[in-house]
Amino acid sequence: MNVHEALNLIHAPKGATSVIAGLLGGDSASIQDQDATGIALAEATEKLKTAKRNQNDARSDAAWWGYAGDVAYWSAVVDILKAAELVGADNLPDVPAPKTDGVVMDVQYHVEQFGAAILTKARKAAERPR
Repeated sequence: MNVHEALNLIHAPKGATSVIAGLLGGDSASIQDQDATGIALAEATEKLKTAKRNQNDARSDAAWWGYAGDVAYWSAVVDILKAAELVGADNLPDVPAPKTDGVVMDVQYHVEQFGAAILTKARKAAERPR
């Protein structure tokens, strides 16, 4: 798997309540879609920090959960890009795609775990003698 393929398997999960509340409550930043196409690790790390800060500063539960989707997404992106630095952008370990249906907090968890699994396998691969 390559970085592009891995990034295409994830998105920033948002619940319907967060989307509706974001539109009606004026906190549309919490429901914006995220896109890591062509992003470098340093920028992805900054996006993750911003998402966490926005989540901490959220003005409602709905906005908090909207930002939780961003945190899950950018956490996975950072892990995928760290893995790419270890084993190469075109040589990421194969990991099954995360579940993208169901309860939003479960989907957020699956997105984060997808990135973490890629990084864990990449670290193991990088440690193996060649």
